Amino acid sequence: MAEARPHLTAVAEPPAPPRTKATRGSRRLSWLLAALALLCAVGWGLARRESTALARDLASAQSDLAAATVTLQAAEAQRAEVRSQLQTLSSDASALAQHLSEVEALLAADPAPAADAQPVRSEADPQN
Repeated sequence: MAEARPHLTAVAEPPAPPRTKATRGSRRLSWLLAALALLCAVGWGLARRESTALARDLASAQSDLAAATVTLQAAEAQRAEVRSQLQTLSSDASALAQHLSEVEALLAADPAPAADAQPVRSEADPQN
């Protein structure tokens, strides 16, 4: 018995599906998504650059602030020291004024011993 071979018949390729609006729309969507991704990448790069510049400016401003704080603290310490010295000088000036008024009172009470007093070395010798 002879085996029966199937007969091959040529079948035409199915026609390509016509381009529809959906196919064109999906391509447009793909391009729009690619453009959006590119735009986001560019924006991210620009934001990163600006962020880096702002971080550098912030670090510089913080450094300047730290230096100004140190300078201010030094000025405050110096001010406190000067205030202390002024208080000491003020108390010394008050004590001197009191002694001077006592001496003036003594001179006013008895002017004769003041006329007999020996001049102080600095008064007698103008070279010193």
